[in-house]
Amino acid sequence: YQRRVHGENALQQTKLAREKEAKIHAIKNRVRLYQERIRREDKEVRERKSIVARNRNTLRQQQRQLQDAREQLKHKKRKALTQSSDIDRDRTTTCSELTRLIECRTQHHVRLLSFVFGIETDKCKNTFRIVSSFVHEGVPYRKQVPYTVGTDDETATALGHVAHVIDVLAKIWDIQLRYSIFPIGSRSYIREDRLESTLEPLPLFFVRGRDRKYAQAVALLDRNVRQLLKVRGFDAAPIRHILENLRILLEG
Repeated sequence: YQRRVHGENALQQTKLAREKEAKIHAIKNRVRLYQERIRREDKEVRERKSIVARNRNTLRQQQRQLQDAREQLKHKKRKALTQSSDIDRDRTTTCSELTRLIECRTQHHVRLLSFVFGIETDKCKNTFRIVSSFVHEGVPYRKQVPYTVGTDDETATALGHVAHVIDVLAKIWDIQLRYSIFPIGSRSYIREDRLESTLEPLPLFFVRGRDRKYAQAVALLDRNVRQLLKVRGFDAAPIRHILENLRILLEG
């Protein structure tokens, strides 16, 4: 009996020992799995750390490149501003020079016009006369055209000269006259409103029965002269003679 009890106890202890060994083995397997998992996670962490470090280095390089690009952009911007100021200065200088050249050219044309259509003043008689000048075969000629004294044809010729001079001056100075002029020599016309092409032009020559229109045409011609005086910065006094105003334009 003792032997049997001893055998049963031995079996039971063996069984317990095997169960204990199985538990220990299971625990070891679980620990091994945990260790492998920890190693894998450690490896992933190290890899992620290396990636983060590479990304940090890349970011630093990009920041340095961005800073360099900003510096280059600032330098180019300063250079562009300098070039722009130089261009503006050159443009201003060029415009001023062109304006001066245009003004000189304009004055030259006006001087030529004053030579071709000169105006002389007789202070004793307080009268004016147009002196038409021209050059033929190298010889200058001057021809007087009376304005107030003479026949109707002579007066019409003088008014035609005045209308021609006013029209040429307006074109030289690029001024749009208030009243349109049609210079056709001694048969010149002027229209009261240049926007209304249907209005009948007024004659700058004497026609019997049309005294009122003739006087109105001369008055409109005088207004054109005073308009040119105002634009050019002269005093446009209405009490002055039309030829005196025209002489101021040509000599000014």
